[in-house]
Order: sequence, then structure tokens, then C-alpha cells
Amino acid sequence: MPDISCIIVTFENEETIGGCLESVTADLNEFSAEIILIDNASTDNTLPVAHGFREKCSHDFRIIKNLFNLGFARAINQGIAASNGEFILLLNPDTVIHPGFFLRMVSFLRENPDVGIVAPQQLTASGSILPSCRNFPTHLSLFFNVSGLSVLFPKSRIFNGWKMGWFDHKTSRTVQQPMGACLLIRKSDVEKVGYMDEQFRMFFNDVDWCRRFLEAGKTAYFLADAKITHYAGHSVRRKPVRMIFSSHRAFGRYFKKYYRKWYWILPDLISSIILLFTACIRILLLPFCSRR
Repeated sequence: MPDISCIIVTFENEETIGGCLESVTADLNEFSAEIILIDNASTDNTLPVAHGFREKCSHDFRIIKNLFNLGFARAINQGIAASNGEFILLLNPDTVIHPGFFLRMVSFLRENPDVGIVAPQQLTASGSILPSCRNFPTHLSLFFNVSGLSVLFPKSRIFNGWKMGWFDHKTSRTVQQPMGACLLIRKSDVEKVGYMDEQFRMFFNDVDWCRRFLEAGKTAYFLADAKITHYAGHSVRRKPVRMIFSSHRAFGRYFKKYYRKWYWILPDLISSIILLFTACIRILLLPFCSRR
């Protein structure tokens, strides 16, 4: 059994996948590992780059090529099902891990059995800290966000509680939901909690998973000493209209999954209207945003 199974889902990532794979193999050091790359029917040079890297890789490197884009959650589940490692690293292809990453992440998870998910500090391409942790969203936090109250009071634990505007991401702490771009988990925990919910095809699968881990008694932890650079949004920017609708639809699906009792019917309805309206506004503003 390898120590680590590194699972990477790709779709049109020829520009970033090489650097991602180089950083992974350079930092594994004493860890035994397998790399499982699941490609969601890329039409660019993502697969040729991956195959070229596999030829020189000293670790077990498997490539699963899907004939169609099955979505992020389903592809991740493919990787988990094929994995054999004690630990599973879910890693976006538009990331680069920093030296010492694996040692810090694995050591922390081994020493803290009550923690089920560990996430690193994320940096932008320019080296600034990328906020990557949030609390679980509520109907009220959605209202505060779209009404602008979260912007007017960015450090407020009430008005900006969802996006944790008061947290500078410089210190390690327990969190509710770290961004799914890079998560280290135990395979044994996944077998208890379950795989990703494939209803959340692209968005909110990480939010849902973190919530299910917490319900199973496993917390999520933000480890500031472990770092990655994240070229965020590389894939999302290519099809912004589809991605906006997909993210807002997933938001609504999350509410329907976790707020099922009769007294949530009206808040759910209002939230659905808000999400549809704001999705339309975001799409109408796209031409102006692209001129910047």
C-alpha cells in the first residue's frame, strides 16, 4: 500500500498540468506514492503532456481517460475508487505545491485522528494569500452577500460570516469548509463518510463533503505552514456563462439537501429566486468585466 494517492482531474489544462506534476514528484521524497490522473475528455495537449511526464516518473502513474466530461465530482470518485494509498490528496491541475508540503500535511493528519480533512494555505501567482476557507452557507448569509452588507462590513462575523472576512489565513485553525482545490484525507475516512455527491457536478461538492465529514465527527483543518500556489479559475474562465449557472444551481441544490423541513420552504424559494436573479446579473456584466 502506498502512503499517498494523488488524484488530479484534468480538463483542458495543458498550460498548468506539467508544472503541477513536477511539483508533486519533487516533494514526495521518502513517501511512496501513486499518481492517478483522470482526464475529462480534453481536446488540447493535456494528455500528451501527462503521458510524456509518466514516461519519466519514478512513481506509479496511471491515466484514466473519459470519453465524455463526466464532471469533477464523478471523476474524483473514479480516482478514489482506483486508489490504494493510506492518504488521498485531491489536487487541482492549476496548482503547484511548495517544498515540505507532503511532510507537513501527512504528519499533521497522522498526529490528529479527530481531523478528517487538511487543507494548505493557498497563494496567488503573485505570492499574496488567497482566501480559501469559509463557513457553511445559510439562507441569511446568502442575503447578506447579495445585499452588499458583507462588503460594507467585511470583518463582521455576522454579515460576512460565510466568507470569514475576519480571518487573514496566516494562522492554522479548525475551519468548516476549505476550498477543494487541495485536500488531504484518509481513505479509511472516505469509506465511512462516502464518496463525493455526484449531484454536485462541478461546484459545492467540497462544501457538501466537508459537511458530511463534520457530521461523521471529523473536522477540517487549515494548515498555514503547508503551501501551494493556485492559479485559480483557469478552467472556469473558459465558459463563464455555463459556470455561473452551474455554480448558482449547485448553491440551490445544497440548500435543498440540508434544509428539508417544511419551515425552510419559503427561505428555499426566496434563495432560489435570488440565485437566479444574481446569475442573470453576473452574466449581463460579463462583457464589461472582460474589458478590464
